[in-house]
Amino acid sequence: MFTEGPGNWAYNLADKMGLDNKIVAIGDRLYELGIGESAQPFQLIRGVREMLAYLQNHYLLSIISARGQKSTFRFLFQFELLPYFRAVATGQTCVHTKPYPDPIEWAAARMGVYPTSCLVVGDTVVDIVSGKKAGAQTVGVLCGFGGRKELERAGADLILDNTADLLDLLVKKIIL
Repeated sequence: MFTEGPGNWAYNLADKMGLDNKIVAIGDRLYELGIGESAQPFQLIRGVREMLAYLQNHYLLSIISARGQKSTFRFLFQFELLPYFRAVATGQTCVHTKPYPDPIEWAAARMGVYPTSCLVVGDTVVDIVSGKKAGAQTVGVLCGFGGRKELERAGADLILDNTADLLDLLVKKIIL
């Protein structure tokens, strides 16, 4: 993963050393103290709320974040998104977080489905890698951190410009 960038390499190394949960817990504590909190407020990608509102009536939805619990839930509460999701996994939910398949397997169990029945949508290499390791189909999105080439190298089954573009793709499947 080092070829994908130093951030992904460091993230993977921390997880292999069993330090990721400790790092996330420290991050949550610093977040509580207002240290390291971004000067930029959270932003919701255009069209995502409408996409979630529609898809929740046709699919079970979960969210898997490598962020700490405080930051993840602050985002979900800020945009009133929590009701859309059956399960929420943070960087502290499982012993291992992404790029391991553990959080996907955990969320699939909460939804009562097999991980192979899941579609993992993410903007980073670790999202795609964890989805592949869980046996899920994967969609990379270009509206976050990952670039097209690195998401393709990670094995994304499909790449979309924007997360909300997923709605058109899945609505066609529902109708057909």
